[in-house]
Amino acid sequence: MDVSIFQAILIGIACWLGSIENPQPLGLALSDMLARPIVGGTIVGLILGDLGTGVAIGAAIQAMYLGNVVAGGVAAADMSFVSYPSIALAMIAGADTTVAVTLATTIGVLGAALFTAYETFMSVFNAMADRQLDKGNIEGMKRVY
Repeated sequence: MDVSIFQAILIGIACWLGSIENPQPLGLALSDMLARPIVGGTIVGLILGDLGTGVAIGAAIQAMYLGNVVAGGVAAADMSFVSYPSIALAMIAGADTTVAVTLATTIGVLGAALFTAYETFMSVFNAMADRQLDKGNIEGMKRVY
């Protein structure tokens, strides 16, 4: 299956809209819904032109993550990464649902690790902004953010 740049961009935008690190332009409830594998599979299937395969892979992955709960802010997997890149890669490769679930697990854990690394790196800027506030420099604090 060939994927155009436009299709890849659409999948990336859908992944971003469902991710945990965005300004929630669609609202938190809709963003959370978009991150679910069954919804992601439907969207990826529509974008790639094979709705049946997208829904089947999304349903298989959704069954594995049905009880996924983020307790205390610690995510076992980034659900948006579980949904969009893994389903798209499985569909492009022509993989069955077993391979798709394995792929989703790996990519989901990798997404959570990358998000944790990103948040750790960004905490440096919070300290810089706090120093600007201590000096009473509101404009400096805005620049840091």
